[in-house]
Amino acid sequence: MELVANRSVVEHELRRALASRRANQKNSVLLLRAAPEWRGELEFSFEDKDRDRQIAVTVAPCATVLAVLSALADRRDGRYLVVLTPCDTREVGDSVLALALYPEIKPVDRWDLVKDAFGAVSLDQVLTKKDNRWVAEALLDAQPAGGWRRLSGTVLSRAGALNRLTATRLGIEDADDSPVDAAALLQWTGDRAAIETFGRLREEERTGLIAWLAETTGGVADVVFAMDKTGKIFDAVPFGLAAAALYGPPAHAQAAAPEPASGSDEVFVARVRAEERYLGRTSPDIVALQTFGQASESLVTRWADNGHAAQAAALCERAEAILAELAGTEDGRQVLASRSRVLEAGLDARFTALADALAAVLAALDGRTPAQVALAAAEEAVAAVREHGRKRDRDTEIRAAADAVRLARWLTAPEEPPATLAESSTRMLRSWAWADRALASIARANTGRVPALAQIYAALWERARDRRARLDAEFAGRYAAWTQNSSESDDLLLVENLLDRIARPVAEQRPPVIVVLDGMTAAAGIELAGELTGRGGWLECGRKEDGREPVLATVPSITAISRTSLLTGALTSGDQGQEKPGFAAFWGRRKSALFHKASLAPDPGQSLAGPVRSAIASADTVVAVVLNAIDDALDKGKQGPAHWTPDQVAYLRPVLDEARRAGRPVILTADHGHVLDRGESASTAASESARYRTGTPGPGEITVRGPRVVAGEEVVAAVDEKIHYTPRRAGYHGGASLAEVVIPAITLLLSDSLLPPGWYAYDAAGHAPAWWDALASRATPPSAPDQAADPVKAAPPRRRRPAVVAPDGDALFDVTEAVPAQRQPARPPVTLGGQVVASPRMASQRQGIPRAPAEADVAALIDALDRAGGRLAIAEVAAVTGQPAVRMSRYLAQVARLLNVDSYAVLNHSEAERLVELKVQLLRQQFLGE
Repeated sequence: MELVANRSVVEHELRRALASRRANQKNSVLLLRAAPEWRGELEFSFEDKDRDRQIAVTVAPCATVLAVLSALADRRDGRYLVVLTPCDTREVGDSVLALALYPEIKPVDRWDLVKDAFGAVSLDQVLTKKDNRWVAEALLDAQPAGGWRRLSGTVLSRAGALNRLTATRLGIEDADDSPVDAAALLQWTGDRAAIETFGRLREEERTGLIAWLAETTGGVADVVFAMDKTGKIFDAVPFGLAAAALYGPPAHAQAAAPEPASGSDEVFVARVRAEERYLGRTSPDIVALQTFGQASESLVTRWADNGHAAQAAALCERAEAILAELAGTEDGRQVLASRSRVLEAGLDARFTALADALAAVLAALDGRTPAQVALAAAEEAVAAVREHGRKRDRDTEIRAAADAVRLARWLTAPEEPPATLAESSTRMLRSWAWADRALASIARANTGRVPALAQIYAALWERARDRRARLDAEFAGRYAAWTQNSSESDDLLLVENLLDRIARPVAEQRPPVIVVLDGMTAAAGIELAGELTGRGGWLECGRKEDGREPVLATVPSITAISRTSLLTGALTSGDQGQEKPGFAAFWGRRKSALFHKASLAPDPGQSLAGPVRSAIASADTVVAVVLNAIDDALDKGKQGPAHWTPDQVAYLRPVLDEARRAGRPVILTADHGHVLDRGESASTAASESARYRTGTPGPGEITVRGPRVVAGEEVVAAVDEKIHYTPRRAGYHGGASLAEVVIPAITLLLSDSLLPPGWYAYDAAGHAPAWWDALASRATPPSAPDQAADPVKAAPPRRRRPAVVAPDGDALFDVTEAVPAQRQPARPPVTLGGQVVASPRMASQRQGIPRAPAEADVAALIDALDRAGGRLAIAEVAAVTGQPAVRMSRYLAQVARLLNVDSYAVLNHSEAERLVELKVQLLRQQFLGE
């Protein structure tokens, strides 16, 4: 079979002849042995750069000698004639050869031309096999205008040639030598012109390229080109999304809850229709269809996240239409779409499964079912929601779902009541305020697409608010008793001693910027602190090794008393007129500056008023700034966002930026918190103040008297958040609830070199209570021998507090106290941890690490991680090691120095995910030689 020449072949051979010393340059005829076929223009020209001229060419396909003679007779001066003929040199005669550049009909070696085109020294033998002749012709035909990009090596392989040819024929620009993958092929199916161009290729080449694509795309090409035969190739990606739902497992199905038979029937019928309508009679196998579906989902998910969201949404909409067509009924469409990991209906189905699981948790709280079984199902359901491919499109809904499950954990983890006011207020800051965060999230959740969640969230909200109401009442009782009997504490932080106990020690290292957010609750404060330490690069610190301390506002918790007391450092009342001189008087000879709302407005082109920026830049001045964004929002009838961020608090970000530039510490605190409006007041009493009055207390109120009651000898303060005495606003303060009285004081540094003596630096993670994150541990057999068979343990026993018991009797948390245990007599180690700490490698590691963690503690941690399958949440690690969760990174860094031999990551700590991971097999290899 002779070569079917093209312009590239003709031009290449003519260039070679014109540069050859063997050629008779006086002649202008080139005779090539090739098929007498031509698919382009018979006349064209190209540039001869070496001679700076244009070469005009006429091509003459000649099947016979007579045709050759006719072409020679018709040739014109000034043009080169290229004759394509299957005739032999001996057939044409000397008279014809005398007119040619070469005295022969020159055979064209396809592979020589290919080799020259790619700059190759040699060709892969597999490439030049007889059945690959079409590849050579295609490579010559598809050669770009500027020629093929030269090889980086010397050998042109079959894969390299086919990869370049495929990319070029599909119209993929700037392709390298990599194979065309499934994503690129699927993206190509959206280009109608490119598909039509591909369809016009010769059958042999098209078939060969499809076969090569089947190899490089894992079978995706089989499905795509089966759709081409049915005329549906332009719907490849939407059909791929539909195929993922039809041929993959149900996205929301749990192992314990198989898909209903009716759903299976719908799927079977839809598969039959899909194969008939979209794939024809030669349907690809199930594995190819599953791969095709996964590739389509991956492509759409990536597009949804990288600026092509509108295109991704359109493809998903078309996919749902295809599923509707295949189902035939609306119920059937919902069944099919619910199986998808990318379509909105798939996410809706996961939310619905979560609603069912949370309903079971609520039933368990009533004692009707085991709490832990129901909670485990809710954990699985919310994990499925988070894994959906389009989660970014509905992130606020997913966050609300996660917060709903957090509330479920909190409600199923009862705790012993606090014994003191200090313990109660500390728990508010470290645990209950986190529940308030979650409550704010579900209170405003968007449940429009999944109405079942609305009812569940409402029931969960009521249940959690009932518990918070009981905690408020208990706290208010202790607070009233403490106020009346002593109002003194050697260690308790109060608004009136915050400057002395927090700001003054910080100022001894470097004058701080004190930011008072009027009306900021503990919940808002911990959320802002998380943003600033997790993403903003600030280092949090405090006086307590185990975490943050609460601050108590005054009662009534109003600005005139609480803020004035805070800024003057003494229990008093007043306004800005008293606050400024009082702040200066507190600092005495040290320079200070206090700025209120009116002083913050900047000039054009600035983010903060000049005097404020100058004061913060002054290294010897203590600066305080009052920000009213939260309180103002409530005053104007706005509850503000469900989740406060630094950018949502007016002027907070500029103040922090100026403090960072000046290298200043920042103390972020409040004068009081607030409660949100819950509708009409539960009290008919009248007062000029929103949450306190005089008189006799009724339900949900308490009398507070004592030296800290600056507003008079005694006041009746509202405890129930549904009580307010003034017309409705978005929120209120002045009462004695936890959210109003317990406020945060967050100290932020840029470096631990500014840490006051006796203070502690905190991790960004670790402040969350144990119930905030799902437990990472799972029931897996330990890699060490079963300890039940031998009671001997490598790690000495540690004293434990009694486990908290759920209503159904299941232990929720078994918390280890940080109490040194008595060392036991040495016994043969049987656990993995015992073997590791007793190994020679560990002894060698310890020699270079002063003050390394105790062997017993390291062994206990290894064993806990081994039993849990290699992963534990920070709270779980804190329980095992007895270390404060807020300082876990320092402890784990020391353990990692022991275990991570030769920089191999045996132990990993992810602060972002609040997880600790142990690679058990690598640990065994490093320490036990297994």
